Amino acid sequence: MRKHWLDNLRWVTVLLVLFYHVIYFFNNKGVFGGIGGFGDGPQYQDVVMYILYPWFMPLLFLLAGISARYALEKHTAREWFKARTRKLLVPGTIGLLVFHWMTGYFNTAVAAREGALDNITGVGRYIMWAFSGIGPLWFIQLLWLLCAVLLLVRALDRKDRFRDWCGKAGIVVLILLGVLL
Repeated sequence: MRKHWLDNLRWVTVLLVLFYHVIYFFNNKGVFGGIGGFGDGPQYQDVVMYILYPWFMPLLFLLAGISARYALEKHTAREWFKARTRKLLVPGTIGLLVFHWMTGYFNTAVAAREGALDNITGVGRYIMWAFSGIGPLWFIQLLWLLCAVLLLVRALDRKDRFRDWCGKAGIVVLILLGVLL
């Protein structure tokens, strides 16, 4: 049975991530990749960035973890990992090798003008561009890696002792973990 509250929280968080990235282009701090603020007055869009930035990625990983837990209750570990690989790693790798080398190309354009890439072969440049242009695919690739770690934890803790122990953690422990994060 689908958890509609989880689906709704996920799509709202994704919309906030997209909204953050749009606002990021108009940040007033001169961060690389932005086009600047809206004139000389107060820059309220920066406040939106400061409010959203600290929590939306941890929330996305938390939602992914909750979803993974529910999915693992319905499928075997092998089926689940195969599906995660097909849904995360395959498109992420294809995107990295087919499209994101272009981002890497633009990331290294200044270094190329200075001659820093003169001694690197074409294949070497492509590999460097592909991996330096990872962009938003870092989330997909890290999520796949954390899926593998989750399976390892489940294999080591077959009786769910770790989950039970975590369930006993009080609000103080959760706040301290949030501060640590």
